[in-house]
Order: sequence, then structure tokens, then C-alpha cells
Amino acid sequence: MTIILGVIAILFGLSQVFAHSEKKDKIYLWIIWAVLVFITAFRSIGFYTDTKVYKEFYEMYSEMSIKLRYYTIFKINKKDPVYHFLSSTLGSMGLPFRVWLLMVSVLYYTGFIYALRRFSQIPFLTTLGLTCISYVFFTMTGIRQTMAMGFCFFAFVKAYDRKPIQFALFVFLGYLFHSSCIIFILTYFLINKKFGIVQILLVVASATIAFLFPSAINEIVRTLAWNDDVEKYADVTTGLSIFGYVVQLGIAVICFVLQREYCLEDREGRALLNMIVLGLVFQIFAIRIDNIFRMSMYFSVYGMFMIANVVSKFEKESNYWWAYWLVFAVFLAYMLYARSYTGFSLFGG
Repeated sequence: MTIILGVIAILFGLSQVFAHSEKKDKIYLWIIWAVLVFITAFRSIGFYTDTKVYKEFYEMYSEMSIKLRYYTIFKINKKDPVYHFLSSTLGSMGLPFRVWLLMVSVLYYTGFIYALRRFSQIPFLTTLGLTCISYVFFTMTGIRQTMAMGFCFFAFVKAYDRKPIQFALFVFLGYLFHSSCIIFILTYFLINKKFGIVQILLVVASATIAFLFPSAINEIVRTLAWNDDVEKYADVTTGLSIFGYVVQLGIAVICFVLQREYCLEDREGRALLNMIVLGLVFQIFAIRIDNIFRMSMYFSVYGMFMIANVVSKFEKESNYWWAYWLVFAVFLAYMLYARSYTGFSLFGG
């Protein structure tokens, strides 16, 4: 936890040094990229069990002949085979698992910076949200989905720019590493729409189903499942608490109340709000089927962009700094409450 707090302090200090010029802003974005890549790629292998499991698969598959490796990954196990085949191929070349972690981190944070440069008016606050609301933490546990989300940052920009072929290509690349990524296709159909009855109905309908007809969620998943892994979700009846949904809903409501014109009239604001709406739709279903929170993350991460931009819209300097420090405090309080980074360390494991 101390290391993460130190990273936040460093990035905040540098945000003040490198502000107020386009050239300095670019340097600062590269610093954010380098710091986040470093702490993610060079974390202790022993920080949470998921990384250990990925390392075991990396080493096990890399010791097989290419023919046996292909057969085992694509014909027997079949779960996100491109991920395992690519990673184990690097392992068979004698590259340590740490190199693979570095590649995963570079992919994710390159995508993040690509979107950050386009859509965040206060890069530090967006990065703070990414760190405190557990998105950075997730990159250290869900490695396959981390790669998929990295591609989705690029896809988001292409959807906003109305470039369907490039958008589809990035979603497909993400799908190769985690099949849940296919859900990001919804982005293209909603991102550029004005906020109105469609978005409201989506949120109300999903909440109604979750609270009044929770078993219907299982049937919806079973009907729409695009592979066996997703279909297995339909058999789950244990969910997460509603806390994550409340946090996401709170971000949406606060942003809308404080900067209604930005949310409704500004194209960028509408796009980010639409992503938050999609995040809410999936997050509420996670109170019935816990793993659906993974689908929500593809969309909810853009709430970190939205809240930074809302703060930037305050024209009066005193109001700006009140909002800035309030968001800073809330994000930090959430991280300390969640304790996600307890036991975090670098190297080793």
C-alpha cells in the first residue's frame, strides 16, 4: 500500500510541474505510462494468487513441443487459447514470465494513455481514479482480460471517431485474449447517441430485473451466451454486494447534476456518459452473478475520464479546487477502504 501511495504522491507532484503547456502535458503522459507499466509489470509474483497460476501455465506449456502445446491449448483446454499459445511460445524461447507481464502492461497502459490524451482534461485525476477504484489492481489479477481491455481503449477512440472497421478490428483482437470482450461491440451503437429515454430505460429495466426478477438474469445469460465459458455464468447464483453499483451510479448522478450541459450537449460528455450507462447495466447484474462485473469494467472505467472532465469545467478557480480536492479525497478514501493493495510489493515472488 505504501508504494501505491508513493506513486500517487509522485504523479500528483509532477502534474503540477508539467502543467500548462502541450509539450509538458505529453511528457507527463509518458511519465504516467512508465510509472504504471513499472509497478504492474514488476509487482511481486506472489501478490494475489492469479499471477502465480498464470506463471504456472506459462511454464508448463512452454516446456511442451509446439505440436503438443497446440493440441493441448486449442483442442483440450480451449479457454482463450490465443493468450496461452502466444505466452507459452515466448516461454519456449527462454524468456522469463516477467517479460510477458511487461508486454501485457505495455499493451494495457498504451491503450489507456491513447484514450487519456483524447478524453481527459485532468490526466492526474483520471489516473488517480484508475488506481484507487481498483482498475490498476485488476491488471495485476485478470491478465487475459487486461489485454482485452487494452485493445478496447483503442476501440473506444475508433468508435467515437466513427471508424467501424478499425473499431471492429480492435474488439476482435481483444476477443482473442478474453472472450468477454465481444460485449464491447455495444459501444459502437450507443457512444454517439444523445442521452435520453433509451439510456434511462436501459438503467431502469436492468435494475428492475435485478431486484424483482433476479433469476431472469441467469436465463438472459444462458440465452445470449456466445461460448461455454459465458454459459457457465448462468449456473451461478452468488453475486457481489451492491456497493460497486452505488459507486458507479453516484459518479453518473454527480457528473450529471454538476455539469448537465456537458453531459447532454457536449459530444465528448455524451460519449462518456453513455459508457457509464452500459457499465451500470452490467454492474447491477453482478449482484446475482458475480463475474458479470468483468463485463461492466469495459465500460465503467470511462467514469474516471468523466469525473475529471466535470471538475475541469468549473470556471471559478475556487470552485475548481474545491471539486478537485473533494474528488481526490473520495478516490483515496475508497482505496484505503477497499484495501486492494494490502501486501503489494515489487519484484520477487
